[in-house]
Amino acid sequence: MKARTLKTKLLMMTVGMMIFLALVSVIQFERTLKYQKQVALGNFQLYAESLSRTISSQFLSHYQDAQVFANALNYTGNAKENGRISQALTDLTKLYKAYDLMMVVDADGNFVAANTRSSESASINIESLKGQNFRKATWFQNVMNGHLTNDRVKGIEGTFVEDVQVDPITSQVFGEKRLGNSFSTAIRDAQGKIIGVFSARANFRWVEQEFQSSYANLKRARFDTASLALYNKDGFLAVDYNPPANNGNTEIVHDFKDTLFKVNPVQMGVAKAVELSKGRSGSLAGIDVRAGKNQATGFVSLSNEPKMLSSLGWGLSISADFDEVMAMTVSAREEFLALVCALVS
Repeated sequence: MKARTLKTKLLMMTVGMMIFLALVSVIQFERTLKYQKQVALGNFQLYAESLSRTISSQFLSHYQDAQVFANALNYTGNAKENGRISQALTDLTKLYKAYDLMMVVDADGNFVAANTRSSESASINIESLKGQNFRKATWFQNVMNGHLTNDRVKGIEGTFVEDVQVDPITSQVFGEKRLGNSFSTAIRDAQGKIIGVFSARANFRWVEQEFQSSYANLKRARFDTASLALYNKDGFLAVDYNPPANNGNTEIVHDFKDTLFKVNPVQMGVAKAVELSKGRSGSLAGIDVRAGKNQATGFVSLSNEPKMLSSLGWGLSISADFDEVMAMTVSAREEFLALVCALVS
């Protein structure tokens, strides 16, 4: 009888010890999973930071292009040189394919010259620009008055930048809505007097192509539900790149009617957009009220980039379904718990 009681006690102690060790293992494993969740979210922030750096570098190049091109034209104000200027602008547009249109106007805002072919060498209609005056245009007035989009702290000076918009000039020339932003600067004579304004009208594909490249990398990493967005300083969507919601189509879609510059995720209370509106960068997980799904997100305020104007106020985010991001971790958790149950039972 005593031997049976001792045997029972030893069995109970063994079972108890196994349960205790199992609980300790579960607690430790859950801590590891929590850390892995933080790592997974951190990786999405790294994706966003990489895209942010690429866009910022491109931005600075375009900002500086305007000044380099303006000086290289050797514009003197002599109307006899307009043909030469037009050919030079056409050559530059063919070489630097980010631009839909490069144009020169004189100090009174009168049209002087523009490229006559697109970056793909197709003929474009600039007839509507001839005889047009741009003295009331925001970019012209700001350049003439010396109100440039500078960031002296970052050493970015000398060009006036228009934020991303449906560009009225390129839309007029190409006969369709064109998304883009412009980089404009003064043309001066030998005495430093402003004798004209150079304006490079960039197609926003210079940003959108980077979004496509980033998505391709995410896709290769098996984040099939990934989506990317760019927000302007007012919180409106300027790029809404979501191939999974577009039947996997990776082409850029410009929904001017219902989405671009119409949807404001900040006003909707979308957490990542709200954080970006405060100039913050980071990562988070939770229900995205616009997508209606639990997502993991990395987000970056481009204002913090050394090659980007702080005043532009752009922000970007990269998101994917939380379950997809945590798939390997969740699978490991389920397998571990099944193993623990098997050992205890």
